[in-house]
Amino acid sequence: MGKMSELLSTLLLLFFQQVHSSLQPSLSCLPHCRCTGQEIDCTGAGYAGFPLQPAKGKSLVLAVNNLTLIELNNVQHWPGLRSLDLSRNRIKTVEGTQQPLQLEQLDLSSNQLQVLHSFAFSQLPQLHHLNLSNNNLHTVSHQTFYLPSLTVLDLSHNDLPDLPDDPQRGFPRLQKLFFKDNRISRIMDGSISLLESISILDFSSNALMDMEDNSLTSLNISYLDLSFNTFRKVPTPALRNLKEVTTLILDGNQFESLQSGAIKDIPVKFLSVSRCPLLRTVHENSITRMPMLETLTLNSNPSLVYYHPGAVSFVGNLMVLDLTRNKLFALEDIQPYVPSLRNLFLEGNRFKCHCGLKWLQENIQNGDSGFKVKDGDKVTCGETELATVRLAKEPLTSFCKPYILPLYPAAVEVNVGSNASWTCKAIDSTRSRLEWYLVDGVHLREGECNERRCVLNSTLYISYAHQEDRGNYTCKVMNTHGQDERTVHLSVKMLHVQIFPLTVADTFVTLSWNTSRSLAKDFLIRVQSEYESSSLMEYDNIEVGHKMSSYTISNLKPSRSYKISLCLKKGAYTIQVSSTFVKTRPENYMESLGIVTDYTSIAVVSLVFVMLGGSCIILSVFRLYKLRYLVEGDTMSTKLMMSPVSEPTSGSGIPPITEKEKSRLVDNEILSPTEDVRTLESNT
Repeated sequence: MGKMSELLSTLLLLFFQQVHSSLQPSLSCLPHCRCTGQEIDCTGAGYAGFPLQPAKGKSLVLAVNNLTLIELNNVQHWPGLRSLDLSRNRIKTVEGTQQPLQLEQLDLSSNQLQVLHSFAFSQLPQLHHLNLSNNNLHTVSHQTFYLPSLTVLDLSHNDLPDLPDDPQRGFPRLQKLFFKDNRISRIMDGSISLLESISILDFSSNALMDMEDNSLTSLNISYLDLSFNTFRKVPTPALRNLKEVTTLILDGNQFESLQSGAIKDIPVKFLSVSRCPLLRTVHENSITRMPMLETLTLNSNPSLVYYHPGAVSFVGNLMVLDLTRNKLFALEDIQPYVPSLRNLFLEGNRFKCHCGLKWLQENIQNGDSGFKVKDGDKVTCGETELATVRLAKEPLTSFCKPYILPLYPAAVEVNVGSNASWTCKAIDSTRSRLEWYLVDGVHLREGECNERRCVLNSTLYISYAHQEDRGNYTCKVMNTHGQDERTVHLSVKMLHVQIFPLTVADTFVTLSWNTSRSLAKDFLIRVQSEYESSSLMEYDNIEVGHKMSSYTISNLKPSRSYKISLCLKKGAYTIQVSSTFVKTRPENYMESLGIVTDYTSIAVVSLVFVMLGGSCIILSVFRLYKLRYLVEGDTMSTKLMMSPVSEPTSGSGIPPITEKEKSRLVDNEILSPTEDVRTLESNT
């Protein structure tokens, strides 16, 4: 019984102690916060400053509060703190600390930071994750970072025009860099290539136009995202200097076409060139000499109408090709060019039901075990986008008339003097003949030329477009089963330049016209007399201003009519841009205005200049002679001073110096000035 009562009293004591401790405030948590294990969560707790009271915990979350300033010195009050979340506050300034902190993770995302000052993050030797995304950062001062343990840096969604300075010193162990949605336009040599541990680089949604050739040299990267920038050409010289890249994303850039060799020698396994709004054609050998490439994605390009069957070449390990959701009207057999290909995806294109797709239909129907169209049951064809049928069910013949691909628009406008070209590519099953019909009735076949117009590789080239080149140009392709044709209308836009006379005299005319300095080197002026058709004068040394230009033509004849033309010089061709007619004034027109040549004044002024010139010459000669005389005198004096004293001979006419006089001279030479004074005083 005694033991039972003792046990009950012990249990009651423990109960009351537990109740008492539960009523006391906890020293390991903060007011208005939730504490779980080692995490203190103060999200939305209304804090306006960093809490200074110490609390036990390795993780502190102060997200969605009212903090405007963070002083890292205050974190010293939390010696065990390893993770600090300050996201979604109103922080505008971060001040560094003089003492090292033990933080490993710091989140400052979604604040109002604009400038990071020097040494703000220089005393965080253990920090390995720093998130500064979704701020207004536009300036990162020199030596802001010194984070020897940092592996992840997120600077996405800011306003930064450049990468941080000296990345090797600031982040020697950095593995992941996220720089999405900033204003960077160029990646310089040394800015990335010194980060030897980097594996993930995200530069998407910037304004990148160029990458220097050695900016990525020798890096081994698992993921490189260059999507949605402003590249007009693939930065192949920089990319082929990579040691290896597993995934390369080039989506959403400003590529208009992938020409031969556009992407080559890049050590990549997965490559994506998708969602490019301007990409229209992918030419032969545009993706070549890439033995590591296994998957190629070219999907969702809304303007892509032509993919050459040999676009991919010397890519021995390519297994997957994705061409879905483009605007392809036809696709020639690509199997001979990529024998390693196993999976092809083609859903969502605009194929025309034509015998050129017979190879594709047979593959879908037969289900070749080696090469297979994986989404063959979803591939359709038709005359229009709305009237489509499943390709596998549509009966296609093996022979049919040609089909010209819509590679060029129905109308094109170019500036006068510019070049134009259109490629006529036809899909057919047999040998065909191609001809271009020009605006003036001339028709050209392959390899033929007519003045400035030539046909080469099915492409019509027009050099230095003239006003008379306006009109329709039609490509016709014919075989034994029929023909197809496609027409383009060319408009030539003239320059808005008007030439007019400023001053008209009897022997000269001053002209003016509006233009830009960029065209100055291409302009010349032609002057043609109304009565002398054979006399044609040309002036090509024309200097122009920023907005208005003027030029004076002299040596004209009085009372003559002239046609003056402003022309554009392009190669061997001269294109008239603007013209005006001018009639010079009668003879002696200048004299009638009182503008005469005063030969007397000219003679007097000339005489004055001659006299002044002669005086200058005489004065210069005199000064030179005087200077020479002084130099010679100084030279003789110097020689006399440097020559040794010699005893005169008896025949010199000068009496010899006696021994007594020599002794006196020597005595006088060795006496000091003080001794001379004393001698003088004793004599007096």
